[in-house]
Amino acid sequence: MKSHPEQLLKDLSEREDLFLAFDRDGTLVDYADHPDLAVMNEELKKTLLALARLSGVEIAIVSARSIKALERDFDAGDGVSLAGNYGLEVRLRDGSDIVEAAIAEAIPELKTILQRLEPLAGEDTGGIIEDHGLSICLHWHRIERNKMSFVREQIQAIREDLDKVRFHDYPTSFEFIPDIDWSKADGLRVLESRLGLLERDVFSLFFGDTDSDEPGFEWSHARGGSSVRVGSPKVASIAKYRLERPAQVGELLSRLLELRRSRV
Repeated sequence: MKSHPEQLLKDLSEREDLFLAFDRDGTLVDYADHPDLAVMNEELKKTLLALARLSGVEIAIVSARSIKALERDFDAGDGVSLAGNYGLEVRLRDGSDIVEAAIAEAIPELKTILQRLEPLAGEDTGGIIEDHGLSICLHWHRIERNKMSFVREQIQAIREDLDKVRFHDYPTSFEFIPDIDWSKADGLRVLESRLGLLERDVFSLFFGDTDSDEPGFEWSHARGGSSVRVGSPKVASIAKYRLERPAQVGELLSRLLELRRSRV
């Protein structure tokens, strides 16, 4: 894995067609104590929009967040495609929407889970619920240690009733998502197909910061593309390049924009 992707930048500046896809939180935006406080830097947003307006460049965000949440960053018509809930829902750059049909059976169960999680959120307990519509995340990093045993008991009770929904236990959150074979790689495949990239010689590059982004790296490599993992270099990854902070992603994209513009 390379720490300074100078060669990658050179390759990107010379390729005719690019598909640049990004995880959001931890990759483009620093993590915050509350999800609502993780706001995208305006300069980064301008850079992404400018890249999206260039001929031969496709920009996409592939996130665990919902499309509704991602639309706080990019409006329909901005030229940026959004893949929410790992790509289970997609809003293409032209504003058209796609939702994975296989998740329909899980929606009623997710609504029930949301109701059961509500007592774990708020001031009394300290949890933060993100209702993504097609998935639910309970952030527990604010919950006091003496309350965690109670929280885990409630989570276990919910898990025992799961049928159409899958559970993920992450370092600071619990996630409930439809129980189907799906990852960000599948979301990228949907984008690739619907954006017409299969018919073009496109160089793909996926940026991510957690293990849930690794399938996206693998997808990009299988198509002759590349990948960048953001975060500690001590964490194992199949990504070909490494950056330590979201700010460095912004710097790389600013330089890429300058190089692409200089070709005209």
